[in-house]
Amino acid sequence: MEVHEEPVSTTLPEELIIEILSRLPAKSVLRFRCVCKSWKSLFSEPEFVQKHLHMSNSNTHFKNHKVILNCADYQFLLKSCCLYNVLNEPSEWAFPLEYSLKGTDYSIVVVGSCNGLVCIVFEQIMAYIWNPSIRESKRLPDLGLEPEFRSISTYGFGFDHSHDDYKVVSVFSTVEGFKRKTEVTVYSLRSNSWKRIEDFPCGFPTNETGKFLSGQLHFVAFDNVDLASPLLIVSLDLASEAYNVVPLPVYDRDLELSLGVLGEHLCAICNYHSSHADIWLMKEYNWSDSWIKLMTVEFSDENLFLYAKPLCLTKSDEILFDHGGAFSLYDLKKNLFRYLRVYGSHGCLESGLYVESLVSILGYVDDGVERH
Repeated sequence: MEVHEEPVSTTLPEELIIEILSRLPAKSVLRFRCVCKSWKSLFSEPEFVQKHLHMSNSNTHFKNHKVILNCADYQFLLKSCCLYNVLNEPSEWAFPLEYSLKGTDYSIVVVGSCNGLVCIVFEQIMAYIWNPSIRESKRLPDLGLEPEFRSISTYGFGFDHSHDDYKVVSVFSTVEGFKRKTEVTVYSLRSNSWKRIEDFPCGFPTNETGKFLSGQLHFVAFDNVDLASPLLIVSLDLASEAYNVVPLPVYDRDLELSLGVLGEHLCAICNYHSSHADIWLMKEYNWSDSWIKLMTVEFSDENLFLYAKPLCLTKSDEILFDHGGAFSLYDLKKNLFRYLRVYGSHGCLESGLYVESLVSILGYVDDGVERH
C-alpha cells in the first residue's frame, strides 16, 4: 500500500491527533502506519509508544487487554481472546496466536507478561520474549541446563525500571539427599546475555512461575528440602538483585499456596485440600498487617474452584477466575459466581493476561528478532 508524503488532514492540532491515536488498539495503530510517513515515524517514537502503553494500561474497562490461554489437545497451542468481551459479552471466542515453534509438540509454559511483552518457555529450557500484538519475538541464548530427575525449573519475567530493561529469571533447583541447590540466572534483554547471581538465600522454590509486582518477582518456596515444610514468599528485586522474604497472611500449614497479582496488589490463594480456599490481598506491599481476606469459597460439586486462578479485579469489585478453561466472575458484594462462556478454551492448562502494546524488542536488541 502506498504511503502518503503528507497527512490526509491537517485540520486538527497535532497534539489532539496524537491524543486520539494513543487511545486506539495496537492493531489499529499498526494499520495506520500506511496513512503517511509522519504517522509511520510517530508510531516508532519512544514517547508515543510509552503514551500509548500508559493509555492502554489506564483503561479500567480492559478494552486493550487480552487473555492468553495455553491449550493442549493433540498438541500445545497458544490462543487469545479479548478480556473486555469475556467480562461483558454473552460469549467470546479464543483464537490461535502466531509465534515461534507453533505447531510443534513442545510443551509450553507462559511465564508472565509485562508492558505487552510475554515470556514463554518451551520444554523447560527454550525461552522466548514475544510481543503478540506486533508479532515480534526473540529466542533467548541457551542456558545449557537440562532438566534432571528430582529437579525443578521455574522462571519469572519483569521490567527493571531503574535500567529500562526487561529481565527473565531462571531458577534451577536440584535435591541430593538432604541437600538442596538452587542456581539462579538473570537474562537482560539490553545486553542479550545471562548472568549468574546469588542463589536463593532461604527456601526451595516450587515450580510456580514468579509473579511480577513493584519491580520484584515473587516466588513460592518451601522453607527447606522437606516438601512438607512451611511455605515462604521470596521476592527478588530486578534492579538490585537482592532477595527478601515477604510476610504471609495468617494461614494453617496444611494447604497449597499460590500467588497472583490483582491490579497493583499481591494476591495469595490458600487452598485447603478438599475443604475451602481463601483469597488474600496485600493492600500495602511488604506489610504483614495489610493482608485482607477477600473471600472464602467452600468446595462443592457445583464449583470448580479447586482448579481456579484469579486473573483480574474489575472496578465493580468482581474477580475473574480461570477454572482450567472455564471462566467465572465472582461478585464480592453479592457473594455470587457467574459462569462465563469462552469458546475455543477446551484443554486450557493455564491462562494469563497481557496488554496490547507497541513496545518493540528491536528497541532493546536487534540480534535474532523474528517477525511472524
